Amino acid sequence: MSRELHDALEFCLQEIERGADVETCLERFPEFATDLRPLLNAALLARSLPALSPSPAVMQRGRARLLQRAAEMRTRQERRHRRIAWGAFRSAAVAFLVAVFLFVSGTGLVRASSTALPGDGLYPVKRTWEGLRLSLVFDPLRREEVEFEIENERLEEIGELFAKGRVERVSFDGWLESRQADRWLVSGVTVVITGETRLPAEPVDPGAAVRIVGWTQPEKVVEATDVILLPPDAVVLPETEEEEGHDEHEGLAPPSLVSETPDDDDGGAEVSPTATLEAGDDEDSGGQKASDDSTSESGSGNHENHGGEDDSHSVEEDE
Repeated sequence: MSRELHDALEFCLQEIERGADVETCLERFPEFATDLRPLLNAALLARSLPALSPSPAVMQRGRARLLQRAAEMRTRQERRHRRIAWGAFRSAAVAFLVAVFLFVSGTGLVRASSTALPGDGLYPVKRTWEGLRLSLVFDPLRREEVEFEIENERLEEIGELFAKGRVERVSFDGWLESRQADRWLVSGVTVVITGETRLPAEPVDPGAAVRIVGWTQPEKVVEATDVILLPPDAVVLPETEEEEGHDEHEGLAPPSLVSETPDDDDGGAEVSPTATLEAGDDEDSGGQKASDDSTSESGSGNHENHGGEDDSHSVEEDE
């Protein structure tokens, strides 16, 4: 895709966002009408598809991998098998048709939207393409990888908006790491809660999975307009509590070796191995003494034999 065509596409997408139709946009760029028409039609079709949210399992992985400061809140959740409803099948079919249309019309639109940020003309195309990728993945493990990539992309987009000082509307899912007065830390992003922020009726405690909708600010914070508490099956409890209870049973030595009253039993614990060692030493010493005694007895026996031989020689000489 040439630079001129890319600029024309960006302009047409912005005009469509303001309410213009495809034909009006094509009249502005008749030299690119052949290339722009399928791309703009694909963009319009893509905007009609619903956005897909990451599953709780992917949020768990994203939290464990993206938030190293909150690694203790990693969880394991069983996968659930759900029947595919007709509505889901219909959405997947539409997504497949849109994907085929995009491939037939060329991948220039997808490549051009890969670096788009919230507020850019190509950003709806980027989000739609992410949804298409997710709809066409049927392997559970691969699907979780794709969902993780998408969730990671949301956080990277917010970081780029912060770096550029742009004020844009964003939406992302994450884990509430901490909350202090009007400032929450969600997936490493500082979220400002104002009097106009719509909060859930249920209490939101650290460790809860939430969806934040709001606006980025030049101060590198997100001013929240809505805080949505995600379903209970996405809530994660700190892993440290489970591990501590687990270690209390596995980390202890047998009762015969460790006592709960160190003052009385430590001496016994110290004396017992010492007594064993002393007994072993005595046995070794006794063994060595016995060996020495047998050696000395053997030596004395030899002396007696030599003495007998000397007496025998003396008698023969006398005779």
